[in-house]
Amino acid sequence: MNIEKSLRHPLAAENLPEIDVEDQADKLLATFPSELQRQWRTFFEESEDQQAAYVRILEIAGKRQNAIQPKSEGKTFDLKLSKEAAKRNEEWQKALIEDVGTIIERNPEPIGVGRTAKVHKRALKDGSTASYCLKIIINTKKSEYLRDNDIGTEFSFLEKLESLNVDGARISLPYACIQNQDKHVLVMENIDGVSIQDVLDDKEKLPDGFDPDVFFTKLENFIRKMHERSIHHRDLHAGNVMIDRNTLDPRVIDFGMAIKIMGDEDPYIRRDERKEKLWVYINDLVGLKENKKLLFEHLHNKNQKGGQPT
Repeated sequence: MNIEKSLRHPLAAENLPEIDVEDQADKLLATFPSELQRQWRTFFEESEDQQAAYVRILEIAGKRQNAIQPKSEGKTFDLKLSKEAAKRNEEWQKALIEDVGTIIERNPEPIGVGRTAKVHKRALKDGSTASYCLKIIINTKKSEYLRDNDIGTEFSFLEKLESLNVDGARISLPYACIQNQDKHVLVMENIDGVSIQDVLDDKEKLPDGFDPDVFFTKLENFIRKMHERSIHHRDLHAGNVMIDRNTLDPRVIDFGMAIKIMGDEDPYIRRDERKEKLWVYINDLVGLKENKKLLFEHLHNKNQKGGQPT
């Protein structure tokens, strides 16, 4: 493909507002697959008219976005890919997006149902053994859902934290988000692991080699680093902390109640002046200590009964 000849809209550049086109081009290119990104970055850097080059990249980005929208019942949904998903090749992206559209349309049996959402686990049909999860909001008008973060807001928190890795502790990586009328869907990495709650309920065993002291130290360090970014989870109960079976590292999931604070505000109290209500959330470090206490008590009781703690 001759990129130089494809620059067809130089006139549009004359009407652009004053912006940092290099910065904006970088943001757009970050959503391109690596090979396409390299190709268009070279084009931009070598162009004599970078505003015109930016317009062309903007046009290509729009065409790529239109081409990858999943469809259900004849409708096209607005889908946003995460930076993590944008790094993957186009075959991977296409396989993911087509499958997401299929799930929305066919509505198969979920693996779990919560207060506001149902969760599906899917194998990615790209020839690999990868899998992912979909969090689909059951009722987008439900007061419990409207009270805290919608899917788009939760997705933005995951994007802010997808690069945060503290000694192996991290979140479940986001892949995509759909927020279109009554369809609110979050697509994310499936963690091959067990939750602390599943262990407490004897639904799962702890993975071989698991060291609770090491695990909770890593988790605490991750939480503190997250707080340095002014982000608080506020729902760190045992069901939202997972143990990766392969690495034994912590995985923090479900940012539906998360908040980014400004200044000295208390992240764990929210006042609803209109309804004269006060909402109090779980302090992250208190939740962490409670999870640690519950797990140690569980292991102690197992040992007392002569059972195997793992």
